[in-house]
Amino acid sequence: MRRHWELLSSIPIWCPYPIQAYCLGAAQAPSLINALSESASSISSMVQDSMNEYFKIHVRYFLFPLKDSLYQDQAVAQLICETLPDSQAGKVKAWVDALSPNELAESNWQDIRKSAIEITS
Repeated sequence: MRRHWELLSSIPIWCPYPIQAYCLGAAQAPSLINALSESASSISSMVQDSMNEYFKIHVRYFLFPLKDSLYQDQAVAQLICETLPDSQAGKVKAWVDALSPNELAESNWQDIRKSAIEITS
């Protein structure tokens, strides 16, 4: 993700809630350990059929309405970044996955209201 950071940090993202802070939530990359234990024909078929899908890397950043958020459950959305290990700078997909209004806890609503007040004052 480091090679994509210049792009990711410069593009505006849209979220239905005010966002004032973020932190790394999770990163996942595929492992070849299970594939290595399979037969050569299975590995060959897997690589030919879906090499790019299999090797995608996903990095998730939690998005928070308040600057001083301490807990994961205070996140109201996440920015998901998807790329391949050998991709060129800027070859990354990114999108926001926000909680729907009925998924938000009362504490999330309080944080959103407080954030809106902070941003507008």
